[in-house]
Amino acid sequence: MGAALDTGLCLAVAALAWLLGNALQMQQPALWPQASYLALAGLAFAVLVAWRALVRRRPRGALIALWLGLALLAYASTG
Repeated sequence: MGAALDTGLCLAVAALAWLLGNALQMQQPALWPQASYLALAGLAFAVLVAWRALVRRRPRGALIALWLGLALLAYASTG
């Protein structure tokens, strides 16, 4: 069993991932069709569900899943 994740580290990763997702969306020259943003939001939800499953077993994998899920969700919600 791996060590638990530090709350401060999770919050920092979450904030940076959200900023990255928004920043990437703002760099996009044209908006995609609505369905693509809905699909990205669904993918983000699936990754965040996987994050919850990984938190206790694989802390590094959980941190990557948290980063990816929140970045995708921010990208999809901004579009």
